[in-house]
Amino acid sequence: MTNDSNPATAVPLIDRARIALAGARYDFWLDIHYTRRRDRRALRSELTANLTEAAADVGSGPALANIGSLRRLAAETTRPDPDQPRWYAGAVAGLNALFVLWFVFLLQALTYVEGVLDAGTDAEVGSALFPFLWSEVVVSSADADGFGFSLAPGPMPFVYAAAVGLIVARPWRAVGSRRTVSAAA
Repeated sequence: MTNDSNPATAVPLIDRARIALAGARYDFWLDIHYTRRRDRRALRSELTANLTEAAADVGSGPALANIGSLRRLAAETTRPDPDQPRWYAGAVAGLNALFVLWFVFLLQALTYVEGVLDAGTDAEVGSALFPFLWSEVVVSSADADGFGFSLAPGPMPFVYAAAVGLIVARPWRAVGSRRTVSAAA
């Protein structure tokens, strides 16, 4: 006598592996759509339970084909609230902006150093670079022993990166939505 009350026992091992892989892919796309871990776990277990039940009836191939694209399913399942700030996207944009700003500062500083060396001055020369307020590039004299330079970007790359992060995250949208909710109540 077999116990067919558990659909997982009726599903072959290869089908269970395909369902587990589909669950992992679905979890990945939910994570990309900024779904909280607790919600992802519940959605993933719901999907795998439904797929296991369907695979017991028709097999894993048709069951997976019937749900369609897991990426589209994750996007439809987790429609983000447009009134909430997107902190993760803001942090990523801020870090990318910081990287680009450091690279731009380095290129500007090296161009400045090259210009000072081409001018052939014997004195120590220093300057700030635009748009990096409070930055400083100092080039020591070029002689037979070589030359020296120092770079200090100042606080502006961090300020600009924080501004980019806040613009992308848009935290003021949450404040506006709270006012709308309290006015409606």
